[in-house]
Amino acid sequence: MNTLIKAGQILGRGLEQAACRIELKRVGGDGMFWQLQGGPLNTGLWCPKQDWKKLVLAMTDIPDPVNLSSELLPCVSAAMLEGEASWLLDAVEPMPSACGLLPEIYPVLTLTHAEVGDITCVLINWPQDQWQSIVTDWSPFAGSSANLSLSLVAGFALQTSSSPQLPAVGEVFG
Repeated sequence: MNTLIKAGQILGRGLEQAACRIELKRVGGDGMFWQLQGGPLNTGLWCPKQDWKKLVLAMTDIPDPVNLSSELLPCVSAAMLEGEASWLLDAVEPMPSACGLLPEIYPVLTLTHAEVGDITCVLINWPQDQWQSIVTDWSPFAGSSANLSLSLVAGFALQTSSSPQLPAVGEVFG
């Protein structure tokens, strides 16, 4: 949670530079994952399945990414990250793998491609100091960000289970 608070302090409502925007958003589902080179396991970049499918179709004219040959995977990955996100291209493994992502709030990059439109890329467990140094000089996002509803827990309650029992949004815990 502390990492998320620190990220929120850095990003505010979001930052942007040219065709790239970074903000905190709730995302999850099926997608593709690129492991951070030399990083801890499960640290890297994730892209939703529908965005990956849209990108593969635009770049190769292949409608189903399952039919994409493994030799083309690094090329499509490079096309996704070229331009404003080229720092990611050098940081991740060239071969992605299918991966499900639990719906949570993450630092999310939105890359706008002329041929494809917006592609969402999620920084998973990415060291904050690495991406923070890159986005420090970006401009505040001029558009509107998504509103997030969060539970606020204040006070003390004896924790008897291994996972916290948090109230739903708007519910009083007591």
